[in-house]
Amino acid sequence: MGDLNDEEYEEAWFDDSLTRYDKLIMVEVDNPLYQITLSGPDSICALSKRNGRQGSLIQELTLPGKLGLDRDADTDSNRPTKDRDLKINSGIYLDIETTQESIILVFSILVEQSQRKIFASKKGLDGVTVLRFNPEGKDKIVADTTLNVPLSNPSLDLTHGLLALSKSSLHPSFILDVETNGELAATLSVPSGRNWTSREDTETIPVFMTSFEIGICEEMTGRIQIYDLRADPTKSVSSVEGNKLGNWAFGAARRTVPFEDYYSFPKITRLSDHGLLEIFDLRSVTRPVSSSNLGIVKKSPSTVKSQLKFDPYSNSRLSVGGFDANIYVYDSKTGRRLFCHDGHVHTENCDVEGVVTASHVWVPGCTNLIVSVATNSSVNCWQFNSEGSG
Repeated sequence: MGDLNDEEYEEAWFDDSLTRYDKLIMVEVDNPLYQITLSGPDSICALSKRNGRQGSLIQELTLPGKLGLDRDADTDSNRPTKDRDLKINSGIYLDIETTQESIILVFSILVEQSQRKIFASKKGLDGVTVLRFNPEGKDKIVADTTLNVPLSNPSLDLTHGLLALSKSSLHPSFILDVETNGELAATLSVPSGRNWTSREDTETIPVFMTSFEIGICEEMTGRIQIYDLRADPTKSVSSVEGNKLGNWAFGAARRTVPFEDYYSFPKITRLSDHGLLEIFDLRSVTRPVSSSNLGIVKKSPSTVKSQLKFDPYSNSRLSVGGFDANIYVYDSKTGRRLFCHDGHVHTENCDVEGVVTASHVWVPGCTNLIVSVATNSSVNCWQFNSEGSG
């Protein structure tokens, strides 16, 4: 398409998208969203900066009805659209900036809608702030309480009513039981070993693999310390050696669907800024069961962290963001690229230079459906066609 002008190129891209996507909705928001997470079957919770002031805005947004997540919605039209159909349900301003990658949403069909909660980590404050959606039916998110833990703006992960908090390799990590108002369930020992970087600015990230197995992962080195909460939490049961190939992102396939044979045992995955993807089986972590070079390298310098997410319908597929303006979908066993979503630079009225995807989520209500956001204030809701060219 090198001989096409800008208008012809955009038209050609949209024509091509008719075969690549089953559904595609691209909108612009006032401020870039830095993190999104699911808040319900047809809604997301979004984190952004506050307009004109230091601080953060947390909102709940209903996804476009044309995605077909609402059974009452009109789903006749599957053609790509730019309709601005993202609705604000509720929100709250926080005067202290909320750290990126540190807002975790609790959503369960066992919890009534009015009691859904958000856990937010704030810069410069110990512990975690708990917020509630829509109290008494109002269109607000309100601060509820604080879970007191001696960690300032920790990284968070959540599974089966357990909230994990981790800060750096200089600090222990904590597991809280959110079903008992944040009571301390376990304190994990400070990681040790010659390859651990004992520095305050070296972030550790908690990743649950099951409801009782968790990895404490060092972003700078890729090293992973694995704990079994059924055993002595002061001792790790195994560790994955570090590999200094830039910073690392981490993830695990959760048991949202029956595991395929390849995933019959828990695994943890790490991805370097140089595109190296490694998967480790907890039965033996001395070497990866799968190692692939994805053929992408993170643009630098960038303040956006890489993201690694598993498809809830197929644990052998994963998505990657934060490297550039695209979201990539891969076969995790082989590293083969299945799809590349490049819609953020084609979103109307949004910048095209220096764009990086900031966050994305798979939507369990529909196969192959992902919502992604980028630094140019674009929000894309897209269902890729597995048969179409990625």
